[in-house]
Amino acid sequence: MLYKYALAKGEDVYITEKHRTIGPMLVDLDFRFDPVESHEKPVRTYTTATIDAFANLLGSCVSHYADKETFDIFVLEKPSGPTSIKSLVKDGLHFQIPDIVTRPGVQYVVCADVLKGMPAVLDHLNLVNRYEDVLDESIIERNDWLMYMSKKPGSCPYLVTRVLRYRASDKVLQDVTADTQLDAQSLMDRFSIQNKFEETPIREERLNDVIDHEQQMQEKRKRRELVQTVLTNQPVTSNNICENLEVVCKLVDILDASRGESYNDWVRVGWCLRNIDHRLLDKWIEFSRRSPKYVEGECARMWTHMRMGGLGMGTLHIQHHVSGTHYDIARVVHHMYRYEYVCSSLRNRTWYEFRNHLWHYSDSACSLRKRLSTDVFNEYAQCALYHQHKAVNGDSEQEAQKRNVEMCNKLNAIALKLKTTNFKDNIIKECCELFYHEKFEEKLDSNCGLIGFLNGVYDLENSEFREGRPDDYISYTTGINYVPFSEDLPQLANIKRFWSQVLPKDDIREYVLTLLSSFLSGHTREERFHIWMGSGCNGKSLSVELFDKALGDYTCKFPVTLLTQKRAASNAATSEIARAKGRRFACLQEPSEDERLNIGLLKELTGGDKVQARALYKEPVEFKPQWHIALLCNHLPHVPSDDGGTWRRIRVVEFTSKFVEFPKNANEFPIDLELSEMLDEWKEPFMSLLIEYYKTRYAKKKIKEPDAVLACTREYQKNNDHFADFVDTCIEKTSPSGVLRMSDAFSEFRSWVKDDNIPIRVPKKKDVQKYLDRALGKPSMENGDVCYRGFSVRDRGGGFSNKGGADYDD
Repeated sequence: MLYKYALAKGEDVYITEKHRTIGPMLVDLDFRFDPVESHEKPVRTYTTATIDAFANLLGSCVSHYADKETFDIFVLEKPSGPTSIKSLVKDGLHFQIPDIVTRPGVQYVVCADVLKGMPAVLDHLNLVNRYEDVLDESIIERNDWLMYMSKKPGSCPYLVTRVLRYRASDKVLQDVTADTQLDAQSLMDRFSIQNKFEETPIREERLNDVIDHEQQMQEKRKRRELVQTVLTNQPVTSNNICENLEVVCKLVDILDASRGESYNDWVRVGWCLRNIDHRLLDKWIEFSRRSPKYVEGECARMWTHMRMGGLGMGTLHIQHHVSGTHYDIARVVHHMYRYEYVCSSLRNRTWYEFRNHLWHYSDSACSLRKRLSTDVFNEYAQCALYHQHKAVNGDSEQEAQKRNVEMCNKLNAIALKLKTTNFKDNIIKECCELFYHEKFEEKLDSNCGLIGFLNGVYDLENSEFREGRPDDYISYTTGINYVPFSEDLPQLANIKRFWSQVLPKDDIREYVLTLLSSFLSGHTREERFHIWMGSGCNGKSLSVELFDKALGDYTCKFPVTLLTQKRAASNAATSEIARAKGRRFACLQEPSEDERLNIGLLKELTGGDKVQARALYKEPVEFKPQWHIALLCNHLPHVPSDDGGTWRRIRVVEFTSKFVEFPKNANEFPIDLELSEMLDEWKEPFMSLLIEYYKTRYAKKKIKEPDAVLACTREYQKNNDHFADFVDTCIEKTSPSGVLRMSDAFSEFRSWVKDDNIPIRVPKKKDVQKYLDRALGKPSMENGDVCYRGFSVRDRGGGFSNKGGADYDD
């Protein structure tokens, strides 16, 4: 629904769908042509006849396996035509058969047959890429498929241009474009690869072909995994963080070719590359081929048995930076830990370390200093041992032995210094510049759609739980593990029972739970200020405490004085706001009975615009708030505002339940004095419930505000907005001939304030008129007085009324 809504609004969309175990037949043809002159626009080479010929070939191959008499082949083209990219002209075609739904194995054998017939169909196009590259098999199961009307950034979507119906019995292709419903809304549903649940039967005589091909594919996959050692089950640790492979390759390229002559040198390079990244096998093979001793297949065989740990990126850099200067050693440290540490402030020497999915503040780079004396020391010590071994057992030439002895002594000297305080201090100082990230703290916890857990990161936008990455820039954590939602989760039944007692009305309970789920996201589109009110022992404080425990670092508390006192001076510290950067929920509690809200600051804190704040003894920071604010109170504070911008933000939920020792009334429930002790057991399943609410309710349907909430809010507005109360009480709508004079309205206003004991000072006449202009519409001047047509003063008993538009004297 959201996808269709975005398209209806004319927004650009870039959504792909993941493949299921079965899916519709998809074909992606990528054409590459020789470049045209720079002043010429590329011209489309294929024709309608080309499309017909390929569709006939595709239909024939599909019907060879699929037991279906007729099916429609949809042809999709880019309206923009071919484009010039990197000295080549690029074009393409998509074919989709939504009525043929099969396992990937069937599509692979169909593609294999199609590939055999492609030369006869496409040879006239003079393509520069091979037919194996023209027919993109990756879209069968590996790569996601673009939804209809979606596109890649900077491109345009593929659109249906023709529909061809293939009849298997006589191999006839018929154009049925004019008879097919081609509106975008219909095609979105028909083309989705997620809603295909009925598999097309395969012809019995072809089943063995499919099974044989699937077995061959499985064997190839096993061999490829063995050679490339794609260790998909290996846990992600700091050692697995992807290094800059381009830098690694350059370092290998400048290594002396003689290192491939000696077995120890050669295998040492392999160890280094294997420990940096398992994808560097090809680079080791490339390096090995520079030696006449190279044996085909030996690298791949050894690669699978190399253990993790030991030699790595640092070893490669040590080979090139052995001068022993603080800067050179810092460069080695930087390349070893560049994805694990960041210096965010050179002035304050502020450091962060990435571990367990999150960025953690590291006081004075303490853990990095420790690694200088352990891991970095070991790197230099191992290199020293290597050169010692070469000096004793290696090259017999005296000059070479001398070089190895010198290198060994130099590396040992550096290694020993890495155990001394002053030397490490200087290394850390040099590291500050190399690890410096100017925008790091600005980016920290700025991604509104990510939530940090102890065991990973949850991506709200993609509904995906995954490993944390350094470029997530997350430092906050819920303090709990993510647990996938299930109705069988421990304590979930107790949690639901608790909420059904705190908020007995179904619509209000669903509203509040959906509201809390929306607080998981840092987006603040609604711009609401929530007030949860009710007398004591009603469960609202316990509800918020449970939410606090579930969200952990993502919640904070504002002092109620933040919104009830005057705005702080521009140069004053606003630590409470500065500390709230990146938080998703902020709570204020229990204002005094006569407190007044600071409306200007309320609008600023809920408006979604950037705010500026300054922590104590720190520089001001500017950031976009992610918090959603809720005020918990027994007595509603006064709101000194009559403008729509204020009341558009405020929503009031009344907690009407009562937890007592001996329940008597319908809204009373037995009190459990030990319930607060259960919240630690509830926080994980409650977070799972909120994520489920976010996925199934908020993300799909947004928030529906119950009538009771709107009514409670209107009543609150009426009690605070005295102008609105006056109009509601003293003014009534009449026939168009009725006339309300401003002088009569102001006189009635003064009487109303006095007679009804309204606790305000009588405002000036022009302020009353300003409000009536907004409430009743544009006035007219009649006999020198401002008049409102169609309204009159209500007869409240004993007073006058000019209802009916009676004549009056000025």
